[in-house]
Amino acid sequence: MKRVFQGGIAIILALLLCACGSAPAQPEPTQPEDLTQAPDPWAAITEYGVDEAVFLAALDTSLLEKVAAELQTAVDEEAKAEQENPALVLTEGWTRIFQSTQYQNVLARGKEAMPALYWIIYKSDNNGLYEYVCANALYELSGYDFTIADGVRQWDNAKALLPLFNEKVLEERK
Repeated sequence: MKRVFQGGIAIILALLLCACGSAPAQPEPTQPEDLTQAPDPWAAITEYGVDEAVFLAALDTSLLEKVAAELQTAVDEEAKAEQENPALVLTEGWTRIFQSTQYQNVLARGKEAMPALYWIIYKSDNNGLYEYVCANALYELSGYDFTIADGVRQWDNAKALLPLFNEKVLEERK
């Protein structure tokens, strides 16, 4: 019995020595990454929700900061102007914010601003004027039509826009 055991150990050692002396395994060849094409943040939108890790990996955080700052400045200036002259609300209305330089700067960035706008709305705990301004910019840039027959929008706040937007993204992917 002792000899069988010793023989088994000898065989195992021999196999290990042969395996160690062989050439290392070659990794599977991989396709080179296309570094010219940015990741698609809309791939993060699924029928089950938003994969935040995928979205963040594709999000240009520098652009996010710029878009957020532009629109926050526009909202702050709007609030300050109304405090200084309350009649503005009646004579011009709050929608003049859509003609502001900051809002127009965001629109001028085109579709590249859309992921930043989406992320701001998606992650915000609020659903106020700032988020509405972001949603309106996202809506304008997307080109999607979320109106009913009489021209009334199907969304009345930023959080209500996101499910409609997600549906369109998923439809386009099919």
